[in-house]
Amino acid sequence: GPSMTATEMVAAVRDATTDWAFDAVAVGYPGVVVDGRIAAEPRNLGSGWVGFDFQAAFGCPVKIMNDAAMQALGDYQGGRMLFLGFGTGLGTAMIVDGLVESMELGHLPYRKRTYEDYVGSRGLKRRGRKKWQKDVIAVIQQLTNAMEPNDVVLGGGNAKRIRHLPPQCRVGTNAAAFRGGFLLWNQATDGAAQRKPAEMSQEQEHEMEIGVVGLGRMGANIVRRLTEAGHHCVAYDVAAAARERVAADGTETVASLPELVASLAKPRAVWVMVPASVTGDTVNTLASSMEPGDIIIDGGNSYYRDAIERAGTLREKGIHYVDCGTSGGVFGLERGYCLMIGGEQAIVQHLDPLFQSLAPGVDAAPRTPGKSGPVSAAEKGYLHCGPNGAGHFVKMVHNGIEYGLMAAYAEGLNILKNADAGQRRQETDAETAPLAEAEAYGYDIDIGQVTEV
Repeated sequence: GPSMTATEMVAAVRDATTDWAFDAVAVGYPGVVVDGRIAAEPRNLGSGWVGFDFQAAFGCPVKIMNDAAMQALGDYQGGRMLFLGFGTGLGTAMIVDGLVESMELGHLPYRKRTYEDYVGSRGLKRRGRKKWQKDVIAVIQQLTNAMEPNDVVLGGGNAKRIRHLPPQCRVGTNAAAFRGGFLLWNQATDGAAQRKPAEMSQEQEHEMEIGVVGLGRMGANIVRRLTEAGHHCVAYDVAAAARERVAADGTETVASLPELVASLAKPRAVWVMVPASVTGDTVNTLASSMEPGDIIIDGGNSYYRDAIERAGTLREKGIHYVDCGTSGGVFGLERGYCLMIGGEQAIVQHLDPLFQSLAPGVDAAPRTPGKSGPVSAAEKGYLHCGPNGAGHFVKMVHNGIEYGLMAAYAEGLNILKNADAGQRRQETDAETAPLAEAEAYGYDIDIGQVTEV
């Protein structure tokens, strides 16, 4: 309630989690947080928050982040994202290329008061829903024009009341705050340190653990390439023979998807490499055994709209979904795989060691003429294309270009193959038209040499 103190909050949380086992706590605080510490008492709660020892109260390590920034982190999908939380007040945060910055824009002046006075719960009660809606749209447009985001996420308890959302806006999910708390411990820190890209531990830079589902030619080679790079793989396939083949290489295998999930350390990451026709069922079965914070990577050729839908469904459960178009075929073991990735920026960054190991690497081809400066991920053979669905969208277009080229090659080479048709004896029947100007088709062309040249 509005008079809750820090002591009362801790007591309520401990009472609600009596049967839970946890090693750390993430606190989303509705006020100013600087360098991971509460810097000012909240406007809409009781007193006693500044200087409160949460670590001693909970008996475990605690990280604190502005509550709007925490939900923003959980809803982030890449690029420049503005988060606006419409609840008791107005929470605001901005994320640019994975860097989180909490803001207190709700206290800026607006029509002789503040933004928060008009679009918070008090404004809704004082002015009524129709006028409140008008103010909300005006504030969204003003802050969007000022911050120039490519994605605007609306959160908080009153976000669902907003009708006729402006362009670029979407309503976030309640589960995002929990994902943000998880990522606070795994990817980000609050305050000044947030302005730096999240850094992984030295161990994680070189080695990760991952489950792999689907051990066909590509899936098995992905396991081998990751293992050769020092990562620990746990593999599963419905076919026992496929499991036995990778087990012969020393890879740990399991006999079921629940067993796969149980064998991985949290937060789990599982790469799914199965035919598109069974991807949906595989992902659903896998997700039924997973927990919030876990990650599913779809490395197959799923339709990008299916990827968007799956990501939304899993997001409600707190599970992260990454769509990864994988190009390289059976030669990927030696040459590497070109990866087109869609998903949340923080999650893609967390998986970067895996993508680096699977990609061809910067030495696979000469650098593009005119390129200078630091080598980009794309030059190494993998790219974060955007939010969920972007990876499979790019892979779909890639396949269209590739198959179009293959068809053009086939048609052109077939013309060359039959360039000597004028020299052949033509059988005449009712279904075969005579060859006009046969003398124009008298070339005996060596197709192999043509393709060589």
